[in-house]
Amino acid sequence: MGTCNMGSLTKYLSDPIISGFTVGSSVHVFTSQIKYCFGVEIQTFYGIFNVINTITEVIKNISETNIPTMSMAIICISLLIFTKEAINPYVMLRFRIPVPMELFVVVGGILASEYFSLHKNHKVLIVGEISKGLPSPTMPDIKISYNYVVDIIITGIIAFAVSVSLADIFSKKHCYSISSNQEFLAYGMMNVFASFFSCFPSAASLSRSAVQESVGGKSQLSSLISSILLVFVLLFIGQFFENLPNCILASIIIVALKGLFMKCAELKDLWRFSLMDFSIWLITFLGTVILDVEYGLLVGTMLSIFSVVLKTQNPKSYILGQIDKTDIYCNISLYSECKEILGIKIFQYEGSVYYASCENFKKNLYQKIGLNPIEIFFKKRSLENKLATIQKKFEKENQMPDFMEKKSTIEEELDQLNKSTEFSIIIDCSNFQFIDAMGMKTINQVIEEYQIINISVFLTSLKYDIRKKFHQFNSPCHINDKMVYLSIHDAVVSILRQRRVTDVQM
Repeated sequence: MGTCNMGSLTKYLSDPIISGFTVGSSVHVFTSQIKYCFGVEIQTFYGIFNVINTITEVIKNISETNIPTMSMAIICISLLIFTKEAINPYVMLRFRIPVPMELFVVVGGILASEYFSLHKNHKVLIVGEISKGLPSPTMPDIKISYNYVVDIIITGIIAFAVSVSLADIFSKKHCYSISSNQEFLAYGMMNVFASFFSCFPSAASLSRSAVQESVGGKSQLSSLISSILLVFVLLFIGQFFENLPNCILASIIIVALKGLFMKCAELKDLWRFSLMDFSIWLITFLGTVILDVEYGLLVGTMLSIFSVVLKTQNPKSYILGQIDKTDIYCNISLYSECKEILGIKIFQYEGSVYYASCENFKKNLYQKIGLNPIEIFFKKRSLENKLATIQKKFEKENQMPDFMEKKSTIEEELDQLNKSTEFSIIIDCSNFQFIDAMGMKTINQVIEEYQIINISVFLTSLKYDIRKKFHQFNSPCHINDKMVYLSIHDAVVSILRQRRVTDVQM
């Protein structure tokens, strides 16, 4: 995926998705640790509703809570929070190195466990036996991989999503940039190498990343040192960590998750800024927590894409006016200095015209212009038919007074209709980012409909790619180069000049 430059896919992971997904994943990590804090042994749940099932099982077994375990967890959590919130801010100002309380509680937990025989005398759960050494490299069995294609794809996507989400959060917090393709390449190479040692599929660990960031890790050097120490432990001193109570590790992870849980504060700002972004955050979070990680990510991404469609299919539109003696044109409903030019309607559509927004474009155009060409066309035809019918009736019955009265009424209505169409329309296309075949047909249809009732339509500020598509449009096209102008002012000047020429000729 990295060599195919698929890192661009991460642009579909918006900030609300990443934030909601990360906090939801943090709930999964938190839930997996609370059983160690209470010292209860429960079934491990996977898949949909695993968080709810885990919490339910802990509550059912709460009566079996191990008091020494819970006491150690409370003391450990209290020490860690007090150190981070009250001591480290002052220590960092002077020494720039935080107090390594995590290391102290680990050492203290090991010593207390061995001295008081907590596992033997009080049934406190400990890490237990740690295998020494590293497995010998072996060739992975490629043949069986065909049985797990779907699982492989899902695992890869989730692993990458979690990793990039964490990278994005920490990059923004510490002001550096990340490359999604580089992340792809790194994880791919890492897993290829790890596959020869029977490793689990690897990705960024939410809990380990949170712990490392909370103790001041800032570069790859910290990961390198961690890896070297881990190898050292596996090879030489693993036995010294066998008596470490699980509640100590769980407490460190839970406290480290505090920074990720604090991202819930974003909801307040999202509520004020955008109800859609607020909904995406909340639904991604709930989907991740209630269902599972992959479903939360899928639901959040689909909702985010759908929100973009909703936003682009109903953009706003305005009638523009001119500021006197300038070439500046603005929304007349916002700027009192802007006045409409007599005989010219300038319509601005703040979006692209494509299959989902075509109807909205036509509806807004007819509404803002105040004239539906189809209605006017059929109304004129109806009046002309009435006039022809009266003419025939007059020729047969020769009733002069009635004929003249009805004829005069219909001619007045026709004259009013004709006067209502004595203007030109300028469509400002500066906000068109793209256009599809349906959008082309819609604009072409609008121009044709207005031409039927003798209203000229002009297009301005067309981007090169869109103008090129007009020339490539195979269906009968009513758009020509004489109708297209570089700017609104060019179109206005041209219309007014043509109008003066016409008046002189008349």
